Amino acid sequence: MSPLAAITAILSALLIGAMSPGPSFVIVARNAIGLSRRDGLATGLSAWE
Repeated sequence: MSPLAAITAILSALLIGAMSPGPSFVIVARNAIGLSRRDGLATGLSAWE
C-alpha cells in the first residue's frame, strides 16, 4: 500500500467518525428537546470537556 493510500484511508476513517453522531449527541438533543435549550447547551458544553 502506498503512503498516499494509507493516509487517505486514515483520513477517511476519521472523517466518518467525526460525521457520525455519537451517544453524547443523543443526550444533548434529548435534554434540549425535553428540558430546555439552556439545559441542552449546558449539557453540550460539559460533554465537550
